[in-house]
Amino acid sequence: MNWTPHPIYPIPEGIGRSRDGRGIFRLEGKEVLMGVEELRRYYTIREERIRQAKEDPLNHGFELAHWADADALLREKKVLCIFGGNRAGKTEYGCKRAMQMLSEKDNANVLFLQNNELSSVQLHQRTVWKYFPPEWRALKKSSGGNIRFDPKTGFSDNIFTTPIGGTAIFGNYGQELDKYEGLEFDLIVADENLPLEWYKGLLRGLATRGGSLIWLFTPIDGMTPAISEVAGGAVTRTSRPVDPDLLDPAERHVLDCPEGEMPYIAEKGNIRIIYFHSILNPFGGYVNLKELYGRAEKSVRERRFYGYARKTVRVLFPKFCQHHIVPEERMAEQLKKKITRYHVADPAGARNMFMLWCAVDPEGRHYIYREWPDVPRYGEWAVQSEDARRWDGDTGPAQPSLGHGVVDYKRLILTEEGNVFGEKGWEMTGEHIWERRVDPRSGAAQSVSERDGGASLIDRFEDEQVTSRGIVDGPSLIFIPAPGLPENEGIHGNQEGITGINDLLAFDETQPITPLINEPKLYISDACENLIWALQNYTGHDGSKAACKDPIDCLRYLVTSDLDYLDDQTLGARGGGYY
Repeated sequence: MNWTPHPIYPIPEGIGRSRDGRGIFRLEGKEVLMGVEELRRYYTIREERIRQAKEDPLNHGFELAHWADADALLREKKVLCIFGGNRAGKTEYGCKRAMQMLSEKDNANVLFLQNNELSSVQLHQRTVWKYFPPEWRALKKSSGGNIRFDPKTGFSDNIFTTPIGGTAIFGNYGQELDKYEGLEFDLIVADENLPLEWYKGLLRGLATRGGSLIWLFTPIDGMTPAISEVAGGAVTRTSRPVDPDLLDPAERHVLDCPEGEMPYIAEKGNIRIIYFHSILNPFGGYVNLKELYGRAEKSVRERRFYGYARKTVRVLFPKFCQHHIVPEERMAEQLKKKITRYHVADPAGARNMFMLWCAVDPEGRHYIYREWPDVPRYGEWAVQSEDARRWDGDTGPAQPSLGHGVVDYKRLILTEEGNVFGEKGWEMTGEHIWERRVDPRSGAAQSVSERDGGASLIDRFEDEQVTSRGIVDGPSLIFIPAPGLPENEGIHGNQEGITGINDLLAFDETQPITPLINEPKLYISDACENLIWALQNYTGHDGSKAACKDPIDCLRYLVTSDLDYLDDQTLGARGGGYY
C-alpha cells in the first residue's frame, strides 16, 4: 500500500500480530487489531478522503477544530479578530469562509484586503482560487459571472463575479480608503496590517447589509494602533495551555489567564477575538517554527506562536482590568448606600474642562460614577494614533473647547448633579457634593483683565452670577486647589500620584476577590469610557502633551486629596458644594 502522508489521518504502525492472525497496529496512540480486509478498507477510505480534499477543498477539505470556535464568535458579533501565530491557518480560514458565502449566497459582496498587491495575489487570490467550486473553474463569461484567473497575476483586474450574482474585490492598504467607502459588503476579510483609519472606515460600509469583518493578523512587530483599538482592555473568556518548550507552565503570562496559559478567546464590547495558536494547525510545520523562533525573546515567542502582542512602552496602570469596571446599573445601586460624594475638574483654555465625580463608602472604596465630557454625547477624549510614536493617543472630538464660560460650567455641573433651574433660580435638590477639587495651577491662574480685578478661576466659581432680573443663575461653587504634585510624588511619601492610583487598583489576582480582604479600592462605571480608555492606554511617554492626560490628572487630584467617607456627625456645615 502506498500511503499518502497526512497530518490528520495517521498511517497505522504495525507492531505485531495477534493469535488469530490479525495485525496489531498503533493508531492515534492506541493499539488496534485489523485483518487484511480491514486494513485495506481503512486505506481506501483514507486515500479517498485525502484525494477529495485536494480536488475540492471547499466541500471536502479538512477543517481544524478551532475553526468551529471562530464560527461561533462570528455568529455572536459582527467583528471577529483572529490574532494568530505564524502558520496558524488564519488566511485559510478567512478565504474559505468567504468562498462559502460567495458560493451559497446570491448577490453576496466580499472585499479582501492585504498589505500590498503582491501579497494580495500570492496569499489571498491564490487561496481563494484553491477554494473555488470545481464547477466554476471552467465557466465561460457567457455562463454567468466573470472569472479569469492566472496563477502569476491573480484574478483579472483584481475582481471576479459569480454565476449567482456575487462580487469579490481584492484590494490593499496602499490604495486610498475612499475607493471602498460608500460600497456595501456582506463580508470583509482584512489580512495583516490593517490601519486604524481603514478599520473605522470599513465598519461603516458593513452597516447597510449587516455584514461582518474578519481581521486576520500576526503581530510580528508588536502592538499597532489598530490592535490597541480593538484588543486593548479586552477580557479573556477562555485560555489554553502553553507549550512548555516555549513558555514556563508555572508562570502567569497574562494577568487574566491562569498560570501556564495564554489567551484563546477574548471580548471587548461588540468585538470578539480568538487567538489561533500555531500548535493548533497540524499543517503549519510547527516543529520547524520551534527551531526558528523557539529561543527568541519571550515577547517574540508570544507573538509568533500565540498571536499575543504587548505594548513595547509600558502602561502606567498595568493592574487595571475588567474587575475594576462596574456596569452603570450596578454603580447606581451602590450609590444608594452610605457614601460621600466629591467632584474634581481640570480646566484648560483651548480644551473643554474634564471632570470626574467620585463617591467614597465607609470601607474606603472609591467609585468613579460620572465623567464629563462623556462619549455618548461628545465623543472620545482621546483616540488611538496612527503615529506609532504617540503612545498616549491623538486628540479626540470631545477635547476642542465648546466655548463655555464660568456660568455655563456652573449650569452644566449642577444639572449633571440633578439640580433644576426654574423661574426662581436653582432648586438644589440633587446630589450633595461634599468637596470640589480643581487643578491648582489653572484654578489659581489670575485674569489679566483690570475689569476682573485679577480674579482667578477659583474666585469666579466662588462668586455668584445674577441675571438682570435678580435671579442667581450662577450659584457659588467652592473649589479647593488639589495638591500640586508631580505625577510620581505626593504629600504622604509614595502613596500619592500615579503610585496612589495603582495602590487603589491593587489586589491579589491569584486569589478570589473577597470584600474587605482582597479587593480593589477603585471602581469605575462603564459609562466613564474616556477615563477607562486613559487607564488602559496611558504611558506618560508623550509627556505634558499626552492626549489622554486630563482624565488621569483628574483621577490623580482625587487620590492626592485623601478622600474619606464622612458620617452624619462629621458632615456638619461646610462650604464644599454650593450655598
